Amino acid sequence: EEQAETLRQLGADQVVIIKNAETDRQGALALRDIAQKEQVSVAFDAVAGPMTGLLIQLLPIRGTCYVYGRLEGDIKGVPPIDLIYRQKQLKSFYLKQYLVGDGFFATGRRLS
Repeated sequence: EEQAETLRQLGADQVVIIKNAETDRQGALALRDIAQKEQVSVAFDAVAGPMTGLLIQLLPIRGTCYVYGRLEGDIKGVPPIDLIYRQKQLKSFYLKQYLVGDGFFATGRRLS
């Protein structure tokens, strides 16, 4: 809840807390409703584990989930039908490389 409050203070319009991606049906439904209303087609996942499966399932056809952490361990619950027939994509990136190597901070150095 502390992190949710920080996000709200930073300007987040909507914050959904899901304590367990496998059992928190209310949180999953709230996230689904927001994703549909806002037409979300991309998700960023620092948790992995069953959260990745939930995010993939909530994305629309041709949606993409980027995984950049594994707080909950290995990815679980990604239905192959979503990847094959619904053309959803599961991608990854290494956050440190993005921030330090070729990404955000490197861009800032080039601009100065």
